[in-house]
This record gives sequence, C-alpha cells and structure tokens, in this order.
Amino acid sequence: MSAVLNRLGGVLLALEARTWTRALLALCAGLAVALAHPPFGVLPGLLGLALLLRLGDGAGPRRPLASAFFRGWLAGLGYFALSVWWVTEAFLVDAAAHGWMAPFALIFLAGGLALFWGAGLLLYRLIAPQGPGRVLVFAGALALVEWLRGNILTGFPWNLVGEAWRAGGAPSQAAALVGAYGLTWLTLVLAASPAVLPGLEPQRRRIVGASALGLLVLLYAGGFWRLATAPAARDSAAVVRIVQADVDQKDKWRPENLDLIFDDYLRLSTQPAAVTPDMVIWPEGALPAVIDDLLAPGDRKSVV
Repeated sequence: MSAVLNRLGGVLLALEARTWTRALLALCAGLAVALAHPPFGVLPGLLGLALLLRLGDGAGPRRPLASAFFRGWLAGLGYFALSVWWVTEAFLVDAAAHGWMAPFALIFLAGGLALFWGAGLLLYRLIAPQGPGRVLVFAGALALVEWLRGNILTGFPWNLVGEAWRAGGAPSQAAALVGAYGLTWLTLVLAASPAVLPGLEPQRRRIVGASALGLLVLLYAGGFWRLATAPAARDSAAVVRIVQADVDQKDKWRPENLDLIFDDYLRLSTQPAAVTPDMVIWPEGALPAVIDDLLAPGDRKSVV
C-alpha cells in the first residue's frame, strides 16, 4: 500500500511539473467534484478535492499566491459550470429568442462564483500549513469561502460541497447538528484527506487513514441511527396539500393564459378530500404575476 501511495504521489508531481497540465488538472478537479451532485451522483468525484489540495501545495514557486488563486479559480470554474447548468433553463423557455444567452450566462456566472474558490486556495496557500493537519486548514478555507458565497450580496448558497450527499440519506443527517456549512467542512476534510497520505511515514499514514475512515463511518452510522430513531408522525400532524398544475413554461408566460392558469390552481386547491388540508402549497413561480394583483381585497381572504 505504501509503495502504491508513493508511486501515485510521484505521478502527480510529474504531472504538476508542466504549467498547462496543472491548469488542466485544476479544471478536472472541479469537474470531478461537480459530478458528485445530482443528477450525476458520482460520490467518488469528491476526491477531486484531494487533487485540488495537492495543487495548492504545489503552487509556485515564483508566484505561489497568484498560482494558488488561479488554480482554485480554474477548479471553481469547472465545478460551477457543471453543477449550476440548470440556470440555462430559463433562457430555453423561448430558445429561439433567448437561447443564445444561455452559454454566456453560465460562463459568466461560473466564472464569478469561481472567484470564491480562488480566494479559498489563496488563503490556504497564504497560511501555508505543514504536515497532515493541513487538510483541516484546507477544509476550513474552502468552507469559509463557501459561507461567504452564500451570504455576500444576498448570496448564492446553492450547490455547497456538503450538499453532494443524497438529500435525506444517512450522511446528510449531520446537517441537523452542524448545519449545511458544517457538513461542507466535514465533507472537505474527508474528501481531501487522501492528498496528505503520500510521503507520510507508515505510522502517521495509518493514523490519518483511520481518522478519515472513522469520520466516514461516523457520518453513516450517526445518520442511520438518527433515521431509525426519528419519532413517528403524530396523528395530529398537519395535513398538507401540494398543488402542481403542470403548466408548460412556454404557455405560462403568455398573457392570455393567465386567467386559465389561475383557475386551474384554484380548482386543484379546492378539490374535496377525505381530510381537509391545513395548508395548501403552490410551486415557486406558479403564476406569472403577483397574486395580490389578481384579487380584489375582499377575495383574498376567501382564497387564502
């Protein structure tokens, strides 16, 4: 095992010797991490974070901070370009008129969000930690910029690294204790740990490997325990009706269809049921208008 890890480290060092190869590796690292998110669900893609940590360690030598920022930005570019592809859907509602904007929107959005990853790797390189404990600093730097991404200028908190776990699955249960950003830090630690194994003496390698494996087991075991001990639904639990009229986007935004769409939602919301719902939920953007603008003041109470 030691020989394999040392050989793997040697291969990475050889690849990192060329500038264009380092740039390509950074881009591929981000793409790999993005593959862990839906609809792909390739969790081993998270190991791209280990590659990113190696690239951060090898930044320089003449301009280490600028090099670290650029590699982090490239990784972020690959990550966001693949993981937030869904923003292009808005431009494809009327593809003939707006479809040409889709690639520009994705590229500029991904490039802007990637600045946070660039800043994260820059911060990591600025601290320049040593030893296997540097994985904790790397995870802390990236988790910090992910928090900033979710809060600066109203924030863009979608697709956190910690959200790669299947929603409702065992590892995702840790978010109930440490939040989405805490789970992101734990995921970063776990996924980046293999990067510090090559070059360690056998005893320290076993400690780091056992710690990473223990964290993975803890995420799954704790999650399974929480799911198994969750309280059963109470008989007095609220009854919720979820309404989805399944209106095609191309039809929704035609002004002449507004009344028809509104009537469909009202009809579905007021259908008889064995148990009267306590709450009726419509989808985000159900109507191409503000509902208060469609109702007279006396009508709003009866609808609500």
